[in-house]
Amino acid sequence: MEKYEIKVFISQPMTKPDKDDVLKLREKTKECIINNRELVASIFNIDTDDKSIDIKFVSTYERIAPDNAPKLYYLGEAIKDLGETDLVVFCDGWESARGCVVEKVVVDTFKIPYIETRLINEEVSILHLVKYTKGGSLWKQKITSK
Repeated sequence: MEKYEIKVFISQPMTKPDKDDVLKLREKTKECIINNRELVASIFNIDTDDKSIDIKFVSTYERIAPDNAPKLYYLGEAIKDLGETDLVVFCDGWESARGCVVEKVVVDTFKIPYIETRLINEEVSILHLVKYTKGGSLWKQKITSK
């Protein structure tokens, strides 16, 4: 059985009340993506059982910046990570977070597939799946996730 590795980047607002809230949303988002492996596989036209899909999460959030790091250090690191990412997940509220908006511009420019999620009743749900056709056209699907 062939093994597929899919690298997933989570773009989320960092303006939550505290670090614990940010980490809690990040973990719920990871769980949502893992629970929707088949949907993730369909983005890449992988017709296989979900045991052959290895989802790896790419994150700049856990990295420690150098003491003299410039203000945009983490955004620069995030953009570098996007270059190695297969799929991006935009968490609820990304539209009003400057860093996430910049990440979205990069995603659109380089035609990286993405998923938009929403936090509903403390659960993360997939709202939209967006990918690009071979011709570069945008393809968007409304989703009701598990």
